[in-house]
Amino acid sequence: MKIAVTGTHRTGKTTLAEDLCRTLPKYTLFDEPYHQLVEAGHLFSDPPSGEDFLVQLETSLEQIQNCRDDHVIFDRCPLDLFAYLRVTLDSIEVEFDKLTHKIAHAMQRIDLVVFVPVEEPKRIVLDNNGLDELRTKVASELNELVFEDPWNLECQIVSVSGPQQDRKNQVLRILNNSR
Repeated sequence: MKIAVTGTHRTGKTTLAEDLCRTLPKYTLFDEPYHQLVEAGHLFSDPPSGEDFLVQLETSLEQIQNCRDDHVIFDRCPLDLFAYLRVTLDSIEVEFDKLTHKIAHAMQRIDLVVFVPVEEPKRIVLDNNGLDELRTKVASELNELVFEDPWNLECQIVSVSGPQQDRKNQVLRILNNSR
C-alpha cells in the first residue's frame, strides 16, 4: 500500500509516520517536502509564504509520481500543501485548475490517507506566534479537502486520534483488514 499521513503542523503526523515505518519494516518513509528541500539548500521565508508552499506542493507531487515502490509512507501529501497554499495566498498567482488536476492525478496513486487532526484539548500546544492560528485555518481547510472530497479521490481515508500508540494501532488494523 501507498500511505499518505496528512495533517497540519504539530499534530504528531511525522511521529506517526516514523512509528509506522519502524513497525512495518518493508515500508519506506518519504520525508516531508519541507525537509527534503531544506537539505537540498532551499531557503524558506519565516513564516513560509504561498510561494514556499507551492514549491513544497510541487515536490510532493514529484515524490508520488516518481515513486515505484508499493510499500511507502509519505509524510505529508499534496492535500496538506494545497490547504496551506489556500490559506496563505499572498502575491503569487496560482493556476488552481491545473493544480487541482495534478493533485487529483497524484492522489490516485495513494491507497490510504491517514488524517491526523488537531485534537481538543490540543496534544501539542504552540507558542503564541501566529502558528497556532495558521494551524487552525489549515486544519479546517484540510478537513474539508479530505472529508468532503471535492476531487472524488478513490483512496481509503481514516482519521486517527488519541495517544500515539492508539493512532498507530488504528492504522495497523486497517492494514491488517485490507490484506
